[in-house]
Amino acid sequence: MRCGTVSGPGCGLGADAGTCRRYGSSVDALTIGTLKARWIEVLDDLETTHRTAWLALFDGRLARIEDGVLVLDFSDATKLASNHGFERANKPQFAVALSDSIERVLGERLEVVVTADG
Repeated sequence: MRCGTVSGPGCGLGADAGTCRRYGSSVDALTIGTLKARWIEVLDDLETTHRTAWLALFDGRLARIEDGVLVLDFSDATKLASNHGFERANKPQFAVALSDSIERVLGERLEVVVTADG
């Protein structure tokens, strides 16, 4: 099915109907799967607007979205013996910058929480 109107972030005439959603509405909430599918776009936006936040956050794992909160996880047993990148990533201004990028790319604002607990 094709979409004939511009109705959501990244939509245009002829875009797939699955793409033409209004995230944040009562019909379609942003899911972790959707965010993962568009994560590169979000990171590209973050790199353009706040390179320092991008450097600190790009290595985080998208753990989950619950009640409008994205949990970005920095516990990674394969990298050194500590929580790789957690201390440099755990700055409130970086979480706000990432939230701004998510909103610009996907049209929904999420609170971002950085953790090393998984």
